[in-house]
Amino acid sequence: MCGQRRGFTLAEVVVSTVILVVAAAVVVPYLAVQNRRKQAEGTRDILYSLTMSLNTPHSCVVASNGCVGSPAPLRTASYMGFVQRVNSKYPQQMHDLTTKITLAEKSCSGSLYVSADTVKWNPVGTAPGASAQWPPYSGLPIVSGKGVLTPMGWVHDSVLKSANGVPSIPGWVEVHIDSLSLDDVQELDLAIDGSVSGTTGLLRFAANGSYQLARFLIPAPVNGAVTFGC
Repeated sequence: MCGQRRGFTLAEVVVSTVILVVAAAVVVPYLAVQNRRKQAEGTRDILYSLTMSLNTPHSCVVASNGCVGSPAPLRTASYMGFVQRVNSKYPQQMHDLTTKITLAEKSCSGSLYVSADTVKWNPVGTAPGASAQWPPYSGLPIVSGKGVLTPMGWVHDSVLKSANGVPSIPGWVEVHIDSLSLDDVQELDLAIDGSVSGTTGLLRFAANGSYQLARFLIPAPVNGAVTFGC
């Protein structure tokens, strides 16, 4: 009949379906890899940010007399990390970066904070640009009892002494991310250390039940038998 529309033949439908399946087999894994890489890089950036919030040893500040000739904004203690400001102590809980510490809380070493620590955290009457720390020490949303959410999971609300971990790693403190798949933790290791090891570099990881536990290391040099800040 004139004007009748022709439908697809069975062969055309089969060929089209095969093409789509082949294309999906190529594109979907590629997109998954790219997404995992992006998540790893986002998680790495958050871990680096926490490192600087906790310990900024190369800040140019008045207290250190490191570069007194620099412009005032570079010399203020508002650029100091928690350790540099709070009497060389790492916090035991990550949320101490954003919530004022109290005498009922502890530093990484397990000792209770003292009055001088709470004063150092934020001296009364200070303001941005003054020669005292202006908290919070981190702009990240840190949830008490939970930690910091990253694209790959939660960084625990804790700072631990690496020498007490398994295996022991003297000279560092660490923060943890658990419940990672092997693919995810390997991608994170590649983003942080440039290679995949699990036993070297800033990111260490090992099986923890069905998942992987990642330990991200932050410098805390050992002086004698004492770990700096913890």
